Amino acid sequence: LKVEDRNVTAQLSLTSNVLPFPADYKSMRSVTLAGIPNLTYVAPTRVYTYNTDAPGEVIPVYSTNKTGILFAANASADAPLDVTLEYYANIPDFAATDESWVADNYFDIYLYCVLKHTGTFLREDERVPLWVSLYKSALDSALEENNDVKYSGSPLQIKFPFMA
Repeated sequence: LKVEDRNVTAQLSLTSNVLPFPADYKSMRSVTLAGIPNLTYVAPTRVYTYNTDAPGEVIPVYSTNKTGILFAANASADAPLDVTLEYYANIPDFAATDESWVADNYFDIYLYCVLKHTGTFLREDERVPLWVSLYKSALDSALEENNDVKYSGSPLQIKFPFMA
């Protein structure tokens, strides 16, 4: 369920060459480093091949591992670098909290998903296909609505390299 409700932008400080992921991190959308317009993704082992000796020196490459984002940068607590991380957050766990934007904004998805998984336990198997189709319909509707929000405004423009 990659919808805009899951999109989070965080302003973080880089104080070493590894920036830990936020606690609610699921997947990355983009990362930018202050003063560096474009960062290039490289394999994790390649990040360590770049040598940064001068304080505050940054080579415009990054990578990721299980715990965070790796930078080829000489950052420290005395001279931190500003990082903007845009990512998809985890869906809130109802075991930890009784509030969730999923239940608030997409209650039908939540309801039909629960129903499609409880049908076999209730021994009402004849309704499971109905709940599955209602779940799929609600999910498709939410994703279509999300695309309307995500791409609202002016239409997208395609630029062809061979046209001036």
